[in-house]
Order: sequence, then structure tokens, then C-alpha cells
Amino acid sequence: MKKIFSLSLVLLLLMCTSCGKFLEESSQDLIRPQNVEHYKELLRGEGYYKTIQREGWFFDVMTDNIHLMDLKYPSTTTNSVDQRARNPYQWAQNLEITTGTFKDGFYQFVYKNILAANSCLEGAEEATGTTQEISSLKGQAYFIRAYGYFLLANAYAQAYNESNDEDLSVPIKLTSTPTLEQFARATRKEVWSLIASDIEDAISELSTAKDAKNLYEVNYKAALLLASRIYLFMEDYEKAIKYGEKFIDLHPNLRNISNYTSVPNLLGASRGDKVFLYVPDNPEVVFAFGTTWDYASCGSHLFYSYQSVGASNLNYSVSKGVKGALYDMYDVKDKRRSTWFGAPFLTAGMYLARPYHTIMKISDLDGCKSTHNFRSGEVYLTLAEAYARKSNPDVAKSIQYLNVLRQNRINQYVNLAPSDFSNDQKLIEFIWDERRRELCFEEFHRWWDLRRIGQPRLEHEYFDDVYVLAEKDPAYILNFPKSEVEYSPKLVQNQRPVRNPE
Repeated sequence: MKKIFSLSLVLLLLMCTSCGKFLEESSQDLIRPQNVEHYKELLRGEGYYKTIQREGWFFDVMTDNIHLMDLKYPSTTTNSVDQRARNPYQWAQNLEITTGTFKDGFYQFVYKNILAANSCLEGAEEATGTTQEISSLKGQAYFIRAYGYFLLANAYAQAYNESNDEDLSVPIKLTSTPTLEQFARATRKEVWSLIASDIEDAISELSTAKDAKNLYEVNYKAALLLASRIYLFMEDYEKAIKYGEKFIDLHPNLRNISNYTSVPNLLGASRGDKVFLYVPDNPEVVFAFGTTWDYASCGSHLFYSYQSVGASNLNYSVSKGVKGALYDMYDVKDKRRSTWFGAPFLTAGMYLARPYHTIMKISDLDGCKSTHNFRSGEVYLTLAEAYARKSNPDVAKSIQYLNVLRQNRINQYVNLAPSDFSNDQKLIEFIWDERRRELCFEEFHRWWDLRRIGQPRLEHEYFDDVYVLAEKDPAYILNFPKSEVEYSPKLVQNQRPVRNPE
């Protein structure tokens, strides 16, 4: 049986050499697993978005959370990472034309995970297992597919609240059966209806299944969190509240860092208060995924900024001291500033994100195993925003959720009150800023949020040039990878404009 299952994995990988090929081809010789546990192993191996940070690192580069620093060292060494990240940083028309080595693999990567979910949904009813085991498998597969189309729609199509039902979104593929059909882009209504339907099915199935064995398995609480996020993006605030509060009822846990006194060391920090999201120790986490670890290949913020000082005079930093800088948004008593970030090269003034999961001693790696986490901190912010933005706003409830979160983050915290905000819009904008402070460098939240909160004007300096992403700029939508458009002529390309410095 193990041989059969391993063969299915190999064939699935061969099928996914191009996303276009995934949409249009499937192996004629695919040998499927036969029981639920084998399908779950397939889903965990091929559907869990484990390398999401490596494939999507460039989303962070396009935000206002980083800036490029000319350290003015007398070095002639080229920073190859800068070369790779330059086009995303400049919001270029085609992100793939940088040095000839950068390819947008995110599109193919997400569809590969969706394929695994489709295969599991097709085989679930015939798989050997108990009713609860089958429900667990189906719930996990629906979750994976909902999350996948959420990622695609927020990368390659207009934001939900900036578009209409009939606007083009991304292709939909719901089976793994062979076909020569070329898939055109579905509409916003079709894609987001699928996302909502899948997460509802995930919740339904997972609510009747046994609890997940560990935090590294899709589970009911993770599905509630994803549902609250999806409905927030769809501006269905009542449903965002419904699922958010179901989550909080089950999992109100927050990690209190308000009294932290130690400053984590960027390299070699150990567990405890030195790493916020060391998964086994953090009560906020309900689902941890993403297993890639190392500076050279993870593609995280460390990947495109970690360079020895003097090796290159050009390095990326957490934005600080520039217009709209992230680091400058934290109050001096906000312990997230010292917990989230490190300045290993103080003489250079270059700040690095140490986001929760990446700065670990080698001996701790087996206990970490995660580059992304679904956690309760996000849900408090979702509920705060939903209560503030629903048709009949409940400002007191919104501020209540804000205060609970901030009490766990800020030393000597003084509760916010409705009188601190002159109107509802000021409260909403404060919540958006709080999302940026809390969720920076996790799951590309900042890029997703920028797209849905008005698509504001951004500026990135590159030496003496200034590149501008205009308000509601078409570059808030990625072009489809060139290889996909060439393979599938029905895939209508987006119109990301040429970007020149101002």
C-alpha cells in the first residue's frame, strides 16, 4: 500500500510542472490512495502550503513595511537578493524580468495545493474509514481549497470590494480528471461564491470530526478563523462576527508580552519570551503550517535582507525613518517593537523582521516547524473591524476587542474609549493600523489589506529614484505568469502598467 501511495505522490508532482498543465491535464495512470489516512497524508504532503513563504516572499517586498537602504559602504559586491527583489520593490510591469532567474511560482504553487484538495474530495466517499474520519478528510480538503482560491483571488484579481460580480477573477478547477479544456478566468461572483461555499463546508465537516491530532493539522478552529477572514474581505460583517465569536468562545487565548524585559537576539534566540510564536509555547496558535527554514532558501523577509554588512552596500530593511514607516508606528511601550524586530547591524541602521517563527536555535527547530500560523490575535482584530463597519456599528464592542488584544501587547496599557475617536472612520483607520502592527510579515496580510482598504499611494526609494504606486494603481493586481498565458490563451492577462521612477 505504501508503494501505491508513494507513486500517487510522484504522479501528482509530475502533473504540476506547469499550473496551466494542472488546469488542463491529469495523469492517466494516477493510482489513488485507498483509505482516509493515506488521503490525509497526501493532503498534508501536497496541499498544506508548506513553502508559501518561499513562493510568495515578493508580496512583502511590494508593501510599505520595507525599504531599501544604501548603506554607502565602499563595496563593489552585488547583492543578488536585491537584484531578485528589485522588480517587486519597484512594482514593475512584469515581476519575472529581473535578472532572468526570478520566476513567479506562486500561481502554480497554489493550484498544486488545490489539486491535492480536489483529489481528496473526489476520493473521500470511496475511501476506507469511519464517518468521522471521512468528515475530517473532507473538511480539511475544503479548507485547503477555500484558502487556495482566497490567495489566488487576492493576488491575480481585483480586490473583492473594488470590483463587481462580473469582473474577471481566476480560473476555477474543481476536479483532477484529465481534460484538454483550456480554462478561462471565472468571474468574481463565481470565485468568491466557491470560497464561501468551501469554507462553510469545511466548518460543517470539521465540526463533526474528531479534533486534530496536533497544531500542524487543519482543524475546526482554523476553519472558523479562515471563515471570519473571508467574510471580512467580502464585507459581510455579520458573518465575520458570527464565525469570529465562535472562534473566541473556543479559543480566547492570547500570549501576554506586555511585561517582557529581554530583547531577543536576532541569531540564536531560544524559546520562552525570546520567540513570540514558538509554536509549542504560544497559546494563540490553532494551526501552524509552512516548514521551510533557512536563510538561503526560505524566501522570507530574512531571505531578501540577510546580508553580511560590508558584503554589499544595498540591503532591505523593515521600514524605519521614511514616510509611512512600519517601525515608527509602535509606541515606546509597545512590546511588539522589541519582540517583532531586531537591529543586528545598529551602525548601519538596518532593521530586520524576526517574525515569531524564524529566529530559533538549531536545537529548537524540531519544535518550531512553521513559517505561518493561524492565531487568535487576528480574530480579535477581525471582530473589532467588523463591529466598527457593520450597518449598525457597535463602537463599544469594537473597542472592547481592541483593548483585550492591546492589553497583552503594551506595557502599562491605558484602555481606549469611544471618546478617543472623533468618528467611526477614525476608529476603523486605527484598527487598520493595528492590523499592520500586529500581523506584519505573517501570511502577506499587509499586501492583502492594502488592496482592500482603499489601495493607498505608496512610495519606494531606490537610490536617488522614487517609485510610486498610485492610489488604486492597476499594479495592485499581479500579472499572470508569462508561461501560464502562453500555455492557456484563454487566460486573459491583467494590465499591470510600465513603472518608471518619478
